[in-house]
Amino acid sequence: MNNEELLKRQNKILYKKYITAIENGLEPYKSIETKNGYKTIKVPAGDKDLLIHSKYDPIREAEALYDEFADQIKEYDQIFFYGLGLGYHVEKFLKEHPSLSYSTYEPDMKVFISHMEARSLTYLSLDRLVIDTDNNSLQLWLNRFLKESSKKTLLIILPSYKQALPESVELFSQSFKKALKNVKNEFITNKKFENRWLINSIKNYCELLKTPNILTNKYKQKFKDKPVILVAAGPSLNDELDQLIKIKKDETAYIFAVGSANRTLIKHNILPDAVLSYDPQAHNHKVYEEIITENIKEVPLIFGSSVGHETVQKFPGQKLHMITSADTVSAYFMKNQTKEYGIVNDSPTIALITLQVLYYLQCDPVILVGQNLAFRNNEFYSSGVKYEKRGSEVQERDKRDEILVESVEGEMIQTNDSFDRMRHAIEQMLFHFQEQGRTVINTTKGGANISYTVFQDLNSVMLNELKEPVVDKEWIDTPDYENKYSIELVEDKRRRLLRKKDECYSLLLEIIKTITQISTNKEHRLYQKMYKGFGKFDKYMKKLQQNDYYLYFIKPYLRVEFQNVLRNEYKLTEEQDYQKKADALTDTIKPFIERCLETDEILSPYIDEMEDQIQQETKQV
Repeated sequence: MNNEELLKRQNKILYKKYITAIENGLEPYKSIETKNGYKTIKVPAGDKDLLIHSKYDPIREAEALYDEFADQIKEYDQIFFYGLGLGYHVEKFLKEHPSLSYSTYEPDMKVFISHMEARSLTYLSLDRLVIDTDNNSLQLWLNRFLKESSKKTLLIILPSYKQALPESVELFSQSFKKALKNVKNEFITNKKFENRWLINSIKNYCELLKTPNILTNKYKQKFKDKPVILVAAGPSLNDELDQLIKIKKDETAYIFAVGSANRTLIKHNILPDAVLSYDPQAHNHKVYEEIITENIKEVPLIFGSSVGHETVQKFPGQKLHMITSADTVSAYFMKNQTKEYGIVNDSPTIALITLQVLYYLQCDPVILVGQNLAFRNNEFYSSGVKYEKRGSEVQERDKRDEILVESVEGEMIQTNDSFDRMRHAIEQMLFHFQEQGRTVINTTKGGANISYTVFQDLNSVMLNELKEPVVDKEWIDTPDYENKYSIELVEDKRRRLLRKKDECYSLLLEIIKTITQISTNKEHRLYQKMYKGFGKFDKYMKKLQQNDYYLYFIKPYLRVEFQNVLRNEYKLTEEQDYQKKADALTDTIKPFIERCLETDEILSPYIDEMEDQIQQETKQV
C-alpha cells in the first residue's frame, strides 16, 4: 500500500489537507541522499539552506536523540513529537517502545509532502499525526489535546527545527506552555467547582423546563444583525454612563450586563435589557444584590444551567437559560434535544459566555464597554461595585502575577495573569466572529488591546452605527417560548435513572467485593483464583462505565479524582506483574469506588427532590 492510500485510510482529514496542498501547487523541499544511502531534506532558512537530518548518518543521529531521552521515558505516559521531518527519530522511539502512546505534530506541510515522496509511512500511526496549516488554530488544538489526554506528556522537539524553523518552534513552545498552564488552571477550576456544578445542575434542572432557552431560532430571529452592547464592570465603564443612558433612552442597541456591571448601571438608573450569569458559587447571587433586594422585575436573567442555584431561586425577574458544558444532568435528560439548541462551553469569564450567546444569535455589531482586562489608575471595578472582601480598587493580591500588555491606545499597561488568560480566551472566540464577517467594536478606554476588535470611541459608534431604534421591549415574550422540551422523554429518562441508580449501587458493591477477593487470593498465593478475579473485575468495570447514573452523575462529581484514577488505569492496563496489579487495584481503584458509594449517598436527596419536581411537571402537562 502506497503512502497516499495509507493516509486516506488512516486519517481522512489530513489526506484532504494534503490533496488540497498538492492541487494548490505546494511542492516538497529538495531531497538529497546522505553518505550512508538514506535521505534528508534541505530547508531554506534566511540566506542559507539547512538540513533537517544529518547528511552523514540520519539513523545514528536518531539513536543519539533517543539516548538523550531514554532514561526519562519511563517517567511519562506519552510522548509528543514536535517535528516529523522524515521520521527517523520517531521510528527509533517506537522501535524501542512499541506500546508507547504518542502524537506527532509537523508545522510545515512542505516537510510532510517531502516525507510522502521520500519514505514509507508504515511505521507511523497516521491518526496520531497533525500537520498545522493554520497558526490561529494551534492554541485551540493544543488546549484540546492536553485537555482530552490525562497522561503525563514528554515533549520532544526535533533539534534541527530550532534552526530551520525558529519562528514555528518559538510559536509552538509558547503555545505549549500556555496550554499546559490552561490545563493546570482547569484542574484547579475542576477541583474547586466539580461538586457545585453537579448539585447546581440537579437543583436547576426543573427551572429549565419552565423557562425559555435563549439559544432558539425565535431569539435568533429577534437579535440577528441587531447591535448589542456587552457591558462589563471594568473601570472604563464610568466613562460611558452618559452615553449608555442616551442609548437606553433612544433604544438604539440592546444592553447586556455581565458580572457586576449591573450594579453600576442600576446605580445610574440604567436598566439593562438582560443580565447574564454562570458562576457556580453559592455567593454568586450577591452580584445582583440591588436587583434582588429592591425586587426589580423589569430586568431578565439569562442563566447558565450550572449557575449557583441560589441565584436562580432568588432572582425576581423573568428568566431564560442556556445549557452549559459543565451541566451533565441536562446532557442526560435532554441527550437528543440539546443538539437543537446548542451548548455553551464553560469559560473563564462571563464575558466569553455572553460572546458565545451573541455569536449564536448572530448579533452584529457587538460593542464592548468596560472590558478593561487590565488595571487603570489603581481601579479594578467601575463605581458602585463593592463587596465584603474586596473593594473597587486594585489590591496587592491582584498584583502578584503582574505583567505588561499593550493597551487600545498602543501604550503598555499593567494587568495580571488572570486577566490576560481571559483576554486570550476572548480572542479565540472573536476569531470566529471575524470568520463570519461580523464586527466587534471595543470602546474600552485605557483597556487591554483585544485582537479581532476595532477600537472606537462610543460617541463615534453612536454616530455611525446606532442611528435607529432597534430594541423590542417585549423580546422575551414568555408565553410563547420555544424550548418545548419533551416532558414525556424527560419522564422516561427519570424512570430509567432510578433503575440505573440501583444498578450502579450494586455494581460498586460487586467491584469492591471482587478487589477484596483478588487481594485475599494474592495473600494466600491462590494465583489461579486471583487471575480469574481480574476477569470479573474487568467485566464489572465495563458495565459501570456504561451506566448512565455513573457517567452523568457520580463521575462528574468526582472529576479530579477520576482523572487521577484514569492515569493509574493506563499503567494498570500495561502492568504484566499480576501481583503488582492486585496491589494497584487495592491502592487506587478501591478507594475511588468507595468514594463513588459516598457520592451516591450525598447525591440521593438532591435526586429525590428533582424526581419529585419532574413528576409534578409531568402532571401539569
